[in-house]
Amino acid sequence: MDTQTLKNELKKIEEKIQGANSIAIFGHLAPDGDCVGSILGAYMKLKKLGKDVDVYLNDPVPDVYKYLPHSDDIKHEPVKKRYDILLTIDLTGENRMGDIWFQVKEASPNAPVLVIDHHVSNERFGDINVVDTDAAAAAEIIYFFFEDIIDKDIAQALLNGIMTDSGFMAYESVKPRTVEVVRKLRSYGASISTVRENLDRWSRFGKIHLWGIGFSRAESIAEGRGVVSYIKRDDMKKTGTFEEDIAGLVSALRSPDGVYGVALLSEAYDDDKNEVRISFRSSAPVEVHILAKEFGGGGHPRAAGARVEGEPIEIVLERVKKRLTQELMKHDI
Repeated sequence: MDTQTLKNELKKIEEKIQGANSIAIFGHLAPDGDCVGSILGAYMKLKKLGKDVDVYLNDPVPDVYKYLPHSDDIKHEPVKKRYDILLTIDLTGENRMGDIWFQVKEASPNAPVLVIDHHVSNERFGDINVVDTDAAAAAEIIYFFFEDIIDKDIAQALLNGIMTDSGFMAYESVKPRTVEVVRKLRSYGASISTVRENLDRWSRFGKIHLWGIGFSRAESIAEGRGVVSYIKRDDMKKTGTFEEDIAGLVSALRSPDGVYGVALLSEAYDDDKNEVRISFRSSAPVEVHILAKEFGGGGHPRAAGARVEGEPIEIVLERVKKRLTQELMKHDI
């Protein structure tokens, strides 16, 4: 949507918040740079308004984003209180927040749900939904959320979100408005190099071996149009790595010439989580958010994900291979 329409839509959420005191903010499972940057940016803005705000994630904050101001304020267990408003950012549906969402929601049964997102697969599950699929990142939308409240810390959080979700401005999702928002965030003192330095700083040596395992299992499908691979829990434990070290591998699998769609599956690191995570990436004209939705997830046409509970990774892998192959073979590429 155009900028003025976005601002008008955000006004509906802002008016609700102005009349509220306690607010809970939620991000998605397996938080990425846009998720963490967006929820922290919104959190800091609402704190400046004098609101009683808590920010929640079901999963831990990846080390690479712990440099962001107030990252230690993110809660992973519910606070015993009733909230006036529940605000979700950068996620497509209730199934993308984990148990913590349902616990807090049950304790605040009358709180309206407000949704801010940029994914085309958003389920519009809120009482008010602001979904701008033209935004390169949720952080781009949060820039315009209470736009006059911003400082260096807020700017750094939002810049982190935009840089990581746009491939440092390399993806087709980047529009002229995105460039202008980045320029303004830079004027507040936010640093692109700081984002890059922190992404690089936390690379563990074992990540080399973990990615090697992923590459060694890569399988070509759909007459070379696609690639699938997987990482198991034991692979992480043997290499001294964690779930966050898998990030980026799926994009690397897409790099060979002629590959239009890839899927990377991974088991949850924790032994007590019987869960398989699926990351999809694609190039035009293949739209993988369709596949992610079929597996209970969502996302963008070119980048999407899902989680499947209660099934062995080998079974999920066969299902993913079949559907990705079908989707790739539909196109004359």
